[in-house]
Amino acid sequence: MNRLLHRLPSADPRVRRARTVVASILTTLIVVGIGVLAWPATLGGKATWVTVSGTSMEPNYATGDLVLAWNDGKWELGDVVLYGLQSQTEGLIVHRLVSGSAEAGWYAQGDNKPRIDPWLIPDDAIGGREILHIPNAGTALAWVRTPQVLAILCGLLVFWAVLTGPRHIRRRIERVPMDEPAVVAGRASRTVDLHIEGGRFNVPRDLDIQVGEDVAVEVWLTGDSGVHIARGTLSVRHIVSTEDACLVGGPVVWTDEADRAAVSVRSTSKT
Repeated sequence: MNRLLHRLPSADPRVRRARTVVASILTTLIVVGIGVLAWPATLGGKATWVTVSGTSMEPNYATGDLVLAWNDGKWELGDVVLYGLQSQTEGLIVHRLVSGSAEAGWYAQGDNKPRIDPWLIPDDAIGGREILHIPNAGTALAWVRTPQVLAILCGLLVFWAVLTGPRHIRRRIERVPMDEPAVVAGRASRTVDLHIEGGRFNVPRDLDIQVGEDVAVEVWLTGDSGVHIARGTLSVRHIVSTEDACLVGGPVVWTDEADRAAVSVRSTSKT
């Protein structure tokens, strides 16, 4: 969802943030919707999954097929339902309602059986009516749930997280080399690199700055529309001194949204 929305061109960071928020909301709604539909009855939901076993419903349903039933309490003759005897939740039977009513009880029969099931089914013994039938999916699901396959899937998920996570982090805090004038703690300096949340600056060696100190910074950002001076407060997180330079860096809290937007546009442009 995020990839689809971010394909639309825009340099405005506010538009990009809005797209991210919209994508997150849509993704959440989709996940919640799927969760509501598939939430099992054993956990208080209305959905029940069962894998067909036997030949009683052939040729429409075969062993290994997966049936999703929804419990809305409204059954009609002809519905394929899941029911258990004496309110059982294990070993649900997949048969079709052929007679009866909610008040008097129901009778069911398998499509491939010559006789009606010999018991009266109370209305509350029905776990749901079939809303989705997926051939062979039950067999595949049982295979996926084996310890060996689950271990492989977990390993693949971890591998995917390791493989993609650092790239996303790098994209989020990508630093862009710069050589722009700057003022750090009131002294003329140079911008070494910059990103939305912070940057690094080459400052005079005799400038007395300590790690953990907050100092004022001003960065001259040159662009097509001229020069924009972005002002903020640098929280010094690291200091590296060399023979001819002193490098300080850390996160920057920019003074206002216009400064942050200017840094965003500048820091995401390749130089």
